[in-house]
Amino acid sequence: MRFGPSCWLSCSSSCQDALCHHVSGDCLSCPPGKRGKRCDKNCVRGRFGLGCDGNCSTNCQGGVKICSPVDGFCTKGCAPGYVPPLCVNECPMSTYGINCAQRCNVTCTGQSCHYQTGVCESCVPGWLGDFCELECPFGTYGLGCKESCSDNCEGGLGNCSTTDGVCKQGCLAGYQPPFCVDKTHYTYILWNKFFERIRDRIFHKKCGNMLRQIKFLRLEMSPRRYLTCSFVVPAKVRREVPLDDQNCGTILAAKQIHSAFG
Repeated sequence: MRFGPSCWLSCSSSCQDALCHHVSGDCLSCPPGKRGKRCDKNCVRGRFGLGCDGNCSTNCQGGVKICSPVDGFCTKGCAPGYVPPLCVNECPMSTYGINCAQRCNVTCTGQSCHYQTGVCESCVPGWLGDFCELECPFGTYGLGCKESCSDNCEGGLGNCSTTDGVCKQGCLAGYQPPFCVDKTHYTYILWNKFFERIRDRIFHKKCGNMLRQIKFLRLEMSPRRYLTCSFVVPAKVRREVPLDDQNCGTILAAKQIHSAFG
């Protein structure tokens, strides 16, 4: 376009679409990154875009003024924790650091960490440290490694999973897997003549008639240590009788038998 007397002067090539005032020659508008009547000046540092109305991100690497005056792209990249090229948005979940190029540790809860430093918000069970890079110390497990492995694990106190406390090689004799805390449900069957030799030590004489019908006796120790006696009569009727003074026996005698077979 042209301007001035007889329109013999050309508008500045820096004007947006080369359009200018027909008398003065001032640009009607400037392209992004330019300013001034003739659009012959760049935006001041720290500004960009149409009319230089945009502010460079404060997260540009090297300072707030280090961005392109045209589109606001940070010319030296972003400070750690921000998404290039504008460096306005924080790193997406599970990423952090310069250009969001690093991944949060998989042992961070939800693989979530600080967008700038990579420090985990919390750790999954079995791990410690700012980056959840340290496995629980020997003999501990769980969230924050605050739980202690059972000392009934086969192979020693510390021989359990740092995640859930399950004993890796099973339990010592007499304890229930997987955590080896509760005692096993013991079952003992005392047959024929052996039972005949010991039954009078367990039951009172007043139960003698009943005992002559019993084919075998089974003593059971539940996880709650409730000792019961199960017996079978010829009619195949199963009964369970707590071993107390009112039911033909004493807890003491039953415990002696339990110890003999433990």
